Amino acid sequence: MLRRGSLVLVSLFVLLFAVTNCIRAEAGDSLTGRTNQAAKASAPALVGLPASTLVPASAPLSPSVPAPSSLLESLRQGGYILYIRHGEATVGEDKPTLVLDDCSTQRNLSPEGRRQATALGETLRRLQIPIHDPVEASPLCRTRETAALAFGAPHVQTNPFWLQIYALGGGSVTPAQQEAALSGLTAMLERIPPSGTNRVIVAHSFPSGIGLGDIPNAGIVVVKPGGENQGYEIAGRLSLTELMN
Repeated sequence: MLRRGSLVLVSLFVLLFAVTNCIRAEAGDSLTGRTNQAAKASAPALVGLPASTLVPASAPLSPSVPAPSSLLESLRQGGYILYIRHGEATVGEDKPTLVLDDCSTQRNLSPEGRRQATALGETLRRLQIPIHDPVEASPLCRTRETAALAFGAPHVQTNPFWLQIYALGGGSVTPAQQEAALSGLTAMLERIPPSGTNRVIVAHSFPSGIGLGDIPNAGIVVVKPGGENQGYEIAGRLSLTELMN
């Protein structure tokens, strides 16, 4: 009898211990659930937010770029700068002894480049985009010839400043020279053209990530000037093919 009674007491003790642990586990799970819910409620809800809300307030906003048809219509009203890279040039390098008035020391337009320049001028006239006279060009032969074929030699005026932009691609420019060139570029692109017209600059491409960036042969960067010391915006980019179509 004592032995049977002892077994009953042990069984009851084991059962009581198991029930107690279950109760504690359920209570712990409940508390953990409430803690997790509270943590989730207090955490910032980043998922699903618009991307703009994650951009620092100091980050510059990209200017809106109109569709090509809207951009062309805007150009017909004037007030922009068309920064144009020269047409395709012959393969090779400009000579170290480059002479501005001696085209034999420079890369010059290829037959395709001349075709591009002629087509550029014809297309701008067909689209009735008003151009301020004179057109500005870098002094190198390929830029002057591009401007002359597109707009007529009597309407072209060279500006030696654009040689500083040409030099950016040479790899031998010091940081101070690059800064001076880009500062000058900003000043040039801030200038608002006369009412109802667009200024045209025929010059050179830029190294990737600098200034107006890489520009294809006879490609156009459309710039909206803000006025002196007010900066400028890039309103659009057009390849010659896009412009012609």
